[in-house]
Amino acid sequence: MPWWVSFPLKWLAMLDPSKQKWHRVPLDEEGLDGAGREEIMSALFESFVTQQGSLGLSLLGELPGVDGATQSPDLENAKLVIDQLEMLEHKSRGNLSPEEAAFLRKTVTVLREAFAVKLDLLRDVDRS
Repeated sequence: MPWWVSFPLKWLAMLDPSKQKWHRVPLDEEGLDGAGREEIMSALFESFVTQQGSLGLSLLGELPGVDGATQSPDLENAKLVIDQLEMLEHKSRGNLSPEEAAFLRKTVTVLREAFAVKLDLLRDVDRS
C-alpha cells in the first residue's frame, strides 16, 4: 500500500484497507441539525476538499473510481485538480479557519507528493 494511503487525513481514513475500496461518506446533515451558517459552510468546505482529494488520488490511479476499478493514471487531469486546490488555497487565504486552512494544505501536500511519486514511477517504466 502506498505511504500516502496511511496519511492521517479524514478522507484517506475512509479508505477501507481490507477491500481497497473507496466509501462515499455523505455530509452528516443530522449532525448539523441546529448548526449555524459558519458550521454548515465549514462542513461543506471539508466535504468539497475531501471530494477533490479523492478525485485527485483516483486520477493518479491510487484509489478505485466510482465503478470500483482502479484506473490508469491520468496525470494531466490529476495536475488540474491539484492546481485548482492550490488556486482555492491562494484565493481563500485569510478567509478560512485554521483547521480549514490546515486541512486544505495537507490535502494539497499529499496530492503533490503522490503526483511526484507517480511521475517518477512512470518515468522509470519509460526508461526500462
